[in-house]
Amino acid sequence: MKTWIPFSGLSLLVLGVIGYFGVAMAHVITTPTPVTNTVTIHYKIVGAEAGALGSDGKHHDTFTALEATTVPAGSRVTIVVSNYDNAMHGMAFPDLHLAKMISAGQDGRPSETVFSFVASQTGKLRWYCPVPCDGDNQAWAMRADANGGGLGQDGFMAGYINVA
Repeated sequence: MKTWIPFSGLSLLVLGVIGYFGVAMAHVITTPTPVTNTVTIHYKIVGAEAGALGSDGKHHDTFTALEATTVPAGSRVTIVVSNYDNAMHGMAFPDLHLAKMISAGQDGRPSETVFSFVASQTGKLRWYCPVPCDGDNQAWAMRADANGGGLGQDGFMAGYINVA
């Protein structure tokens, strides 16, 4: 004997609406940001002996961007980091929930680390080195800078990628 479960027109309408919004929300959540451009930014890391001069009058571990760091929104940004320092470093982007470790260079040969992300929204993407470094100088390059940008001195162990 078959059992019949009656559905009213209102019940079917409610189930249909829930199903439609469930599918629509799954589409919104899983649809990737369209990539409109590809940009590569190269960075070079050097230890204090070859690093930039800080406001404290000492040379410090330094990240240097070798290209402009302004990218169009929607770009796939590839970061290539050459680390000439004999210490490990890293690049953390808090707004992207992204952090990459960068191996130490050895015997004057740099390590190379490559990673990518999509810069989907306009604004400034702050990055900093999350690995304690610049030890010969009491970690000056790791301290929060005068701009209040968070960890790392801008132009040393921290900086920005501008998304326009």
